Amino acid sequence: SNKKAQMEVSKRVFLVPDQIYNQPEGELSFFQLPHPFANEKVRTYAINKAKVVFELNQLNRYGSCFLGNYVEKNGDLFVLNEIDPLFLVIDTLAKGRGKIGGESNGHFSPLDQLFESSTHKNYFLLLESPRLLRNLGKICDEVKSGPDMMYRLSNEKLNTWLNLKFNKLVKKLREVKEKKNSEAAQSTIGSLQEEELLRQLKLHAFAIMMEYIPKDFLPSFSEHVNVDTTHVEAFGASPNKKKRSLEEEVEDRDKEKAVAPPQKKKTITEKVHKDIKNNSRMTDFFKKR
Repeated sequence: SNKKAQMEVSKRVFLVPDQIYNQPEGELSFFQLPHPFANEKVRTYAINKAKVVFELNQLNRYGSCFLGNYVEKNGDLFVLNEIDPLFLVIDTLAKGRGKIGGESNGHFSPLDQLFESSTHKNYFLLLESPRLLRNLGKICDEVKSGPDMMYRLSNEKLNTWLNLKFNKLVKKLREVKEKKNSEAAQSTIGSLQEEELLRQLKLHAFAIMMEYIPKDFLPSFSEHVNVDTTHVEAFGASPNKKKRSLEEEVEDRDKEKAVAPPQKKKTITEKVHKDIKNNSRMTDFFKKR
């Protein structure tokens, strides 16, 4: 029986974008970096042969999954989404420029030197990302020193870039919401309702984006986009809430499953009724976690 237990390998189900699935450049290398918001924690990322960076998120919606003719008892789903690598280097760039204030805006450094000073050597994997190298000028001041390009994080450029990301996200959330609403419901929206809708959309967008912004930059960002952070907790996020790594959540869930008492199996009729009851919430599956 011990031999049989050793042979059992737990599989993981991944939902992946088109640029990974059945593509020659789709082979992935997984790595970890500090959490953009809670730097003391780590998050898992991946990079493919085309040097596109992805983040790994977990959805624990189901008790088991069908894999062909095989049933995997662990029904957790892992989702890979492309991420702008600029989010992953904000904290490193901020530390690399040194102290700022008064007439000092910090000092310039080459990118490899900035990454070398970090305790997480996986940052060097990001040097292979064309998107990162192409867009660093959007959040940094740049000067050339001989053959090398030097960078210094610019608060002004960073806020401008974050604001553009924020406005795009608000627009996308509005499109999703409008798609769910009927035309009749939309036609009844008045000026006050529109104002409240915009406030809710901005709070939702801020709650999503704050997961990717270092804590020290949140106050200036919230002021820049005019969001009152005291209401962000309604969307399951909080600037003061301690973030947990994916590994910690998986470990805790495995412990819960190990000690959970056996549940009574539902009949087919009960399962069908439950599926019908939950059908209206199927779109929740696609929400970002």
